[in-house]
Amino acid sequence: MKLPLPKITNTKFFREVQWLFFLLIAALFLWLIGLGDLPLRDWDEGYYGTVARDMYRTGNWLYPTYLGEPFLLKPPLTIWFIALSYYWGGISEWTTRFPCALLSAFAVPLLYLLGKEAFKSRAPAIFSALVYLTLLPVVRHGRLAMLDGMVNSFFLLSLWCLLKSRQQRRWIIGFGIGLGLIALTKGILVLALGAIALVFLFINRQVNIVKNPYFWLGIAIGAVPTLGWYVAQIVRYGNTFIQVHFQSQSFERLSTAVEGNSGPIWYYLVELFKYSFPWLVFFPNGLLLAVKNRRQTWAKLIIIGAIGYLGLISVMGTKLPWYIMPFYPFFALLLFALSMISVYGQRATIVSFSALMTVSLSFAHMHTGFEMIEHALLILSGGLFYLAISLLFHYIRPYRYAELEVTECIQLTAKYLKLRGDLWKIGADKKAIIEKQLHLQVELNTIHHNIRSVLIGKQLNSVTSN
Repeated sequence: MKLPLPKITNTKFFREVQWLFFLLIAALFLWLIGLGDLPLRDWDEGYYGTVARDMYRTGNWLYPTYLGEPFLLKPPLTIWFIALSYYWGGISEWTTRFPCALLSAFAVPLLYLLGKEAFKSRAPAIFSALVYLTLLPVVRHGRLAMLDGMVNSFFLLSLWCLLKSRQQRRWIIGFGIGLGLIALTKGILVLALGAIALVFLFINRQVNIVKNPYFWLGIAIGAVPTLGWYVAQIVRYGNTFIQVHFQSQSFERLSTAVEGNSGPIWYYLVELFKYSFPWLVFFPNGLLLAVKNRRQTWAKLIIIGAIGYLGLISVMGTKLPWYIMPFYPFFALLLFALSMISVYGQRATIVSFSALMTVSLSFAHMHTGFEMIEHALLILSGGLFYLAISLLFHYIRPYRYAELEVTECIQLTAKYLKLRGDLWKIGADKKAIIEKQLHLQVELNTIHHNIRSVLIGKQLNSVTSN
């Protein structure tokens, strides 16, 4: 008798929702904790907060002002969000940072979706998102009232919709909308990020996508509000807006060091060395694997995005630490998905993530003087205590983990055999039983892999010691 296979689409959908929910909650927790504990930073945060305060008090949403004077430096999307936050919760450090932190946090689940679409596998996508979640520059700048974390979220939305459109043409609408949001957040940066996406389309032989009417519909939806705002500014301020917004704030930064923010061509490599440790250790191996698999879609996307964007900002005249932010999603996809898993395995990556999560959480509150040393000693003592307990139990019961895994394997095998017997009962719900069997098979395969890893590892250690 041939039994019908159950539909497990709903189960897969709910698993995706669970992972998205977990990643979003983790990101929101890390991005929002202690958000208003420190005063606003000089320049950027103070500038945007003041402009948003003027907008909130005057109701002038179309023509932003700074202390009553025209604010011509940046597009208004971030300022609109901050002004809305003032309407909701009043004027404070927390409400100033909240919109940017909230939208920046969405980059974590969006990176998971992009990785899932690129790799066609859940594990690399999850671990890439977790690496991004624990990158100190990403968390630091994403928690501030600045533009770059939001740009990352909008760019990842564009790339995800771009890859999704290979199966469903309508998803390409999101590509144009994402680019429009970038343009309304940080102006001509959309030209650089859009160029990276278009180069990827060309190399990946997806140029025919421009024949898709939904492509142009998305571009139109994203471009109309952006162009409308720019036209309104040019009509009101004329050549002054063009000179300040485009020339001084945009094109001059390509060739000259604006306000003394200069650096050598390796400036951003130094930034990576300083702030991306320990993940940077695995970057060369990940890059090598991507080059070896350069004909695959994920490798093309990562190589073009990482090398293309890093090369572009390295030759710019003006250099600032947060300009590197759009590089970090490609960095996370490259090193963790391709290197950490291939070298150390899944359990080691979970331990590494837990450690990095602890370090990231420790930056939620600033410590000074002896309090800083005391805080560091508490973290160190907690780690040493856990290490001592683990070594003690490993010395007393070295095979305890393997015994527990074998016990669970026997129990699951018994459940599996019982389900096989239930199939022959009169009136049995065969579809439900087979679906349970499929889930048990997945769990059993995982346990078999764990047992093999432990036993083979102990055998190798035994051979080495002899």
